[in-house]
Amino acid sequence: RKQLQKKKYVQDPAAGAKGVPVSEVELTTEEEARYLLELYTEKFGPLPKEPVPTSEGNVPVPPTSEEQKIKLIESISIDEDQRRLLAQERAQHIRDFLVQEVQVSGDRIFLVEPNLSPVTEGETVRSPLALTAN
Repeated sequence: RKQLQKKKYVQDPAAGAKGVPVSEVELTTEEEARYLLELYTEKFGPLPKEPVPTSEGNVPVPPTSEEQKIKLIESISIDEDQRRLLAQERAQHIRDFLVQEVQVSGDRIFLVEPNLSPVTEGETVRSPLALTAN
């Protein structure tokens, strides 16, 4: 979705002129479909204008918007450095929350190296959070 918002922000002068952050750019259903097709075409090449029958005589059906979205998501690769950075940012946000909202003294909170091989249960990824008190 962020990539679609970014495309609109770049291509539509009105979206950028309002001073709205990219993450708050609104997309209509038609705009979302158009920008999705643009991203899909950039990544995988244009869809055929007229589908050519396969050797079995079947005519391939072009992917739907949902299928395009799934294929784009599946094509995203995240390397270990990106995962480590994400884990560190999450830990920093938790630390900031504890210091600012819960009023825990900052010198009592220590960030440790993230575990990049967390325990998983199906689609749920669990990242342990260790807290100690003195």
